[in-house]
Amino acid sequence: MSEQELIEALKQLKVQTGSLVCLGCYHEHSCSTRGCAIIRAAVEELSRYEKAEQEGRMVKIPEPSDDGINDPLEPMKIGCALNSEVMKLMYRKENNPSSISQLDYTIIAALEAALKERKTDGLS
Repeated sequence: MSEQELIEALKQLKVQTGSLVCLGCYHEHSCSTRGCAIIRAAVEELSRYEKAEQEGRMVKIPEPSDDGINDPLEPMKIGCALNSEVMKLMYRKENNPSSISQLDYTIIAALEAALKERKTDGLS
């Protein structure tokens, strides 16, 4: 569904206050005359983004690609990131153990796995 189709579908829904589409959120009490306030706000926001995109004021972020996968420097980048995370963990253990979280260990494990995968794939 395109952005314009979504906007049009939401415009159709906003007038169905009191039906099964309406959740009775009580966000606004004049829905019966102007349509659903939440759907109207969504339509306005989507329209604003669409206009900004058409005017070139918004940059679309490209979809991620696998372009860097075969980059010969990738294992080195992962290794440097891993070393940095390990050093940060060691520093925290010595100076501020309460700041260590499960996420620190998760990041290190993920980087180790990625580096190991690169080496077993013969890419390093």
